[in-house]
Amino acid sequence: MATKKRATRKKCSNCHKLTSTEHKFCQHCGHNLTPHKKRGVHKCPNCKGVIEGHSRYCKHCGTSIDTYAHHAFVRLLMFFIVFLVVAFALLIFFSPALVDYGGEQVTVSETKDPFLRMGNAVCTWKDDSFNLCTNVNWDGNENDYVKCSFSGNIDEKSWTSSPLTCCGDVGTDEGIKLARSFLFDEGGNTYEDEGVSVSCSGKPSSFGSNQFLPKPLEEYEMSYWFTAKSASTSGKGRGTEYINFPSRVKSCEYTGRWITTRDISSDFCIGAEGVFSGYADLFEQTVYSDPGTFRWEGVSENLLNPEGVVYENYAVYSSLCSPDFGITPKYYVRGNLGSVNSTTGFGTDQLALSWDYYSNFPRPGVNIFLDLNCTLY
Repeated sequence: MATKKRATRKKCSNCHKLTSTEHKFCQHCGHNLTPHKKRGVHKCPNCKGVIEGHSRYCKHCGTSIDTYAHHAFVRLLMFFIVFLVVAFALLIFFSPALVDYGGEQVTVSETKDPFLRMGNAVCTWKDDSFNLCTNVNWDGNENDYVKCSFSGNIDEKSWTSSPLTCCGDVGTDEGIKLARSFLFDEGGNTYEDEGVSVSCSGKPSSFGSNQFLPKPLEEYEMSYWFTAKSASTSGKGRGTEYINFPSRVKSCEYTGRWITTRDISSDFCIGAEGVFSGYADLFEQTVYSDPGTFRWEGVSENLLNPEGVVYENYAVYSSLCSPDFGITPKYYVRGNLGSVNSTTGFGTDQLALSWDYYSNFPRPGVNIFLDLNCTLY
């Protein structure tokens, strides 16, 4: 005979009346009698109230549990994406060779060509001799260094910084003085050198004070002309013209023109003209040359009016006729103002104009006329 299991009773937590434990809900008020842990409850993410695990809305504040969870997931996902982007950017910044397309490790390195430049040279009387100072800019390999030389005497001091200023004694005589710099490798071998020259003047009188008042600058104008031509059937020629001044020359501005005349094998290119203008001093010279309208390619060809061209490191430049002038104007008379010995050049009272001639065919003579406006001291 089976015994009947006796039903137990307990108080409802809501209405506090006795009800059977076999029921999930209170017989009196309908309250859910299942314990929270068994029902799968959790807290509302908005108001922190306790709600059932299956609830999609909070019974306390009405917050949508699904929407709140979706927003939290989206925020977490965005934080993760931002973290990945920042990490990838830092990786690219600190690792230039991130991708190896050839299957081998790629090393990216920056190389610089060594260079050595000098400028801003100045010569002044100091104590009992002239002192020359100049700026030097350079770049080389890790263990390279620079030394300076004055009037042929190299300084013992080595320089590892850039830019730098070298100063040295260049004697008591007035005139053009030279400073040089040399770039050495770690083995003590020279592989770059540079030079700069400057005029030293203002030596004080032996019976006067050490203060020197320089002679005021003055302008001096003069005209000069010469003829340049081929020395032989080779089409080449060269020469030097010497232009004298009443005192030392500091710089010159000039204008001029040229005109071709008959010489060896001049079948055409007679009467071609052009003009030029420029500037020259101890450190630089440049000229703008503009050929005029002429049948530069031959008497049976069309008239041409070529555009003017600026030529660096020349004081005189005239283009000459050639059968292919319009394509490559390759024939010329060109020259520069400078020195050919210690008694000529800027800083002295005589300029040497050295010129070169080249014209294979035709080979006209070229009369060149110069109007000079020079600053003297």
